[in-house]
Amino acid sequence: MKKILTDRALKALKPALKGSRYTVWDGIIPSFGVRVTDKGHISFVIQRRLNGRMLRRTLGDYPALSLEKARQRARDALDDITDGHDPKARQEALRRAAERSARSTFGSAAEGFIKRHVPRLRTARQTEQIIRKHLMPRFADLSVTEITRRDLVAFLDELPSPTARRLFVYLRQIFDWAISRDLTDTSPCHRIKIGEIVGPRPIRQRILTDTEIRAFWSGAGELGYPLTPYNRLLLLTAQRRSEVAAISWSEIDLTKKLWTIPPTRMKTASVHVVPLAPRALKIIESIPRFNRGPYLFSTSGGEKPISGFANAKDRIAKLSGLSDFRFHDLRRTARTHFSMIPVGDMVRELAIAHAKPGLHRVYDQYAYVDERRFLFEQWEAKLAQILTVEQ
Repeated sequence: MKKILTDRALKALKPALKGSRYTVWDGIIPSFGVRVTDKGHISFVIQRRLNGRMLRRTLGDYPALSLEKARQRARDALDDITDGHDPKARQEALRRAAERSARSTFGSAAEGFIKRHVPRLRTARQTEQIIRKHLMPRFADLSVTEITRRDLVAFLDELPSPTARRLFVYLRQIFDWAISRDLTDTSPCHRIKIGEIVGPRPIRQRILTDTEIRAFWSGAGELGYPLTPYNRLLLLTAQRRSEVAAISWSEIDLTKKLWTIPPTRMKTASVHVVPLAPRALKIIESIPRFNRGPYLFSTSGGEKPISGFANAKDRIAKLSGLSDFRFHDLRRTARTHFSMIPVGDMVRELAIAHAKPGLHRVYDQYAYVDERRFLFEQWEAKLAQILTVEQ
C-alpha cells in the first residue's frame, strides 16, 4: 500500500486484522512509511537494502513523533544506508557520544574526583568545600575538552596569589582524574607555570616574639571552649592546625601520656606520636567528654571537629593584638625555640612530623619517643619562663 502520508491520513488508518499488521509506504519519500498493528498502534519505519540484505528500522511512534520529524529522521537514516552505514549503529554512536559528553563536563569530573579521591585526603572536607565554592560556579557546565589554557589563566589572574596557587592544584588534580577516566586526552593545566602567573611563592619567616607569645596566650584565654584549649595546644605541641583540630579521644593515651595521630590524618601519611608534656596533658584532661562523638574540640557535642580556621585566626589575632598572624606562625615559633634545646636536629624535626632525611627513613626505625618527650618538656619550661606567670 502506498499513499502520500499526512496527519489526516494517519489518523484515518484502521487497525490491522487480528494477529496481523500492515505497512503504508509514503508517496513522497521512497522506502519510508508507517506500520499499523491490530491494536491500531502506528510506528514510522524505513526499509532498504544494505550490503545485499534487507534492512528495516523503526524511527518512532505516531503521534509522539510528528510526521515532519519522522520524515527528517527517515532522510537521515536513508542517507546513512546509502553511505553504507546502519542508521541504528549511527544512533547508538550518537547516544554514546551524548553520554560521554554528559560525563565529561567539568562538574561531573569534579563530582567523581570528590566522591572517589577526596575522602582519602587529610583535608577532605576543606578540599570539597573549596572545589564547590570556587571551581564549580565557573566551570561546572563546561566540557573538560572545551576548557582551554587561556580560560584557566584568565580565571587565576582574577584571584589573590595564595588562592590562585591552591585552586590551581585542585584544577590540575581534577583534569588528571578526567584523563585517567578517559573523559579527555589532555589537560589545559599542562605547561602552565603558576609562578609566572601569580609570582614566586613568598617565603614566610614570621615568628612570635616573647611579648607576642604572652599576648597570644592571654588572648586565647578569653575565647573559651573550644578555642582556648585549641589555640594553646597548637603552641604547646607545634603540630599543624588540622591535626590539632581533629583530635579524637581514641588517639589519646592518658596513662602513657601520648597522642598518636593515624596516617590518614598526617601529611606524611605515616603514624605520628606526640609525647604530652605536663601542661599539654593538663589541657587535654580538662576538656569535657561528649556522648555524641569522639572529638575533643567540637561545637556539635563531639560529633564533628571544629573548622573555620580563618574566623578562628581572626578572633585570636584581634584579642591578642597580633598583626599579620597565621596559625602556622606558632609552629614556626616553636621549631625556632626547639633549636635552643640540647637535642639532636633529627629529634626536633621528628617532633613536628617532618620525615627522616635520606636513608635514615629506611635504616633507622627508632622512634625517638623519649628524646621527643624531653624536647616538649623543655619547650614547656621555656614557655613558662616567657609567660612568667601562670595563665
